[in-house]
Amino acid sequence: MLTPARRHFESVMAQNRGTAANTLADLTAYEQMLHRLRIDKNRFRGIQNNKLKAETKAASTISTDITLREGS
Repeated sequence: MLTPARRHFESVMAQNRGTAANTLADLTAYEQMLHRLRIDKNRFRGIQNNKLKAETKAASTISTDITLREGS
């Protein structure tokens, strides 16, 4: 049996999954950056080698800079 808080959480999450804001294009610039940050953090969490991690960060920064320049 679910608690009332858990039931509410599940209901709200189900509503959010059904909204049109599920695509990256529908998000604000701030939300897009948070999304990219979350993806990068998860990717870096799996890399233990510091040199490889630095190379991955540099490549990620370059692609982000290009994306930001193209958008403006």
